Parts: sequence; structure tokens; C-alpha cells
Amino acid sequence: MKCLIPKILNKLLDTFDPVVYITLDEKKIRIPFVSKVGYLDRWITELWMIDLLKNLLPLKEGAFIDIGANVGQTLIKLKCVDPDIQYFGFEPNPLCVNCAMKLIEKNGFENCEIIPVGISNKNEMTTLNCYDRKTGGGATIVENFRSQQIVRKIFVPVQDFEYVYKKLNLKKISIIKTDIEGSELEVIKSLKKILREQRPFVLCEILPVYSENNTFRKTRQEEIEKIIKTCNYKICRIEKDEDERFKGLTCLKKFGIHSELSLCDYLFVPYELFEKLSTKFNLK
Repeated sequence: MKCLIPKILNKLLDTFDPVVYITLDEKKIRIPFVSKVGYLDRWITELWMIDLLKNLLPLKEGAFIDIGANVGQTLIKLKCVDPDIQYFGFEPNPLCVNCAMKLIEKNGFENCEIIPVGISNKNEMTTLNCYDRKTGGGATIVENFRSQQIVRKIFVPVQDFEYVYKKLNLKKISIIKTDIEGSELEVIKSLKKILREQRPFVLCEILPVYSENNTFRKTRQEEIEKIIKTCNYKICRIEKDEDERFKGLTCLKKFGIHSELSLCDYLFVPYELFEKLSTKFNLK
């Protein structure tokens, strides 16, 4: 009887393991609900990424690196475009890690790894500042990045990407996506050698500076610009339409100072691949 009870409980848990089905790019996706994470409206944003990935993946062979994997939004879009591509997702929030791993399991995604660490330019333990008690949405490891009240702090490990790169024995990288709520500078610093040697595309969200007076964000943004240019990359803003569909790319010399969240998504393009993209999108 003692052995039977755990088996019955496990069977019940498997039975009542709810998922929601959505259709994205004509693919049926199973969205798991894990600890109140997995709300449907979290999974249908940034549709522009699907069309952009369709244009980028044929130009560069290798693994997809997702820095700030969260609960798997980018993973879904990537697997809609190329179900066989190798994926490595880095996420320090344990709740999000659990949800992303469930997502992989429920959909039978192949060649996927979720690594439960953040990426920075140091190997250390730090705190993840959360502004959302349920999901940790918008969480950042950068102190004083937001003026909002911190509702929870989580101790998390962060590692330099070069260290991780060697440990995972990565041979080729096609695209690196980074969406890490303010710690872009530390990530870009840790990527410098990889950018020079591997020459991947980089999808990067950089949140607004808002005004000249925000010297903290402005200084960090200018340092990112300097690193990107030193590594021989061009900066392009990802343009979208009202339905969040991909509209095109605009070349920039600087990120600029603005307050528009719709202008925060960028593509860093290696100089040697810029000509191929410029032909597609009439870039200058």
C-alpha cells in the first residue's frame, strides 16, 4: 500500500498538468502552467522575431544562444523557424528555468539546453532584484536600474560567457540574443572575444535612457556602442508595424536618447555580413 500511494499521486499529477495550446507561424505549441507562470498573453509578443530569424538563420551556421531565456518565449519562435537548431538558454531565475524546461518537455523540442545561470563579465554570486512577486518579470541584477520598489531578491550565480563557452565546447554560434533588463553592458563585455572570433549576429534589447540627465544609463549605453564598433559591428534598429510584425532594419550611428519602448530592439551585424543584409533590406 505504501508503494502504491506515491504511484497514484504521480499519476494524478501527470493527469492534472495543464497546458494551453496556441498556434504560432502555423505551428501548434503547448504552453505549460507552472506555479502561475505561463499566462497566454506572455507568449504572443514580439512576433517580429519570427520573420527576422527566417532572414538571419540562412546567413550564419551554428547554435542559438539565448541570454535571458525567461520562460521560453524566444525558444518557441526559434523552434517554429528551425526545429533542429541547437539552442542554449541562460536564465538565473529558478521559477523561469522550471517553466522553460517544462516547455521543452511538453513540445518535445530537440537540441535544447537550459543553463540555470546568468551571464555577466564576472564569475560570482549576486542578487536578482524582482519587481513582480509571481514571475520575476523585469528582474535585473543591476542595482538602482529602476526606480520601482523591489518586492523580492533572489541569490543567483552569474558567469562570464567565455568560461561558459569553453565548458559547453561550443564550436559555432549563429545568433546571440540578449534580453537582460539593464545588464547588457556586462554581457557585451563578456562577449568581446566571441564577437571577434565567432562573428555571430546579436539581437539585443537596450532599454531607454529617457533623458540627458540619466547619466547612469547614458554612460552604460555609450560604452556598449564603443565595444560594438571596436568589434567591427554595425548597429541596426529593428523596425516593427502596429501588429508587432517585422518591418525592416534601420542603420544607426548611435542608440540615441529616447523614451519609446518600441525602439529598444537592435540587431548588431558583423561588417562582413552587412552587405548580404543590405541587399535584402536596402540598408545604407
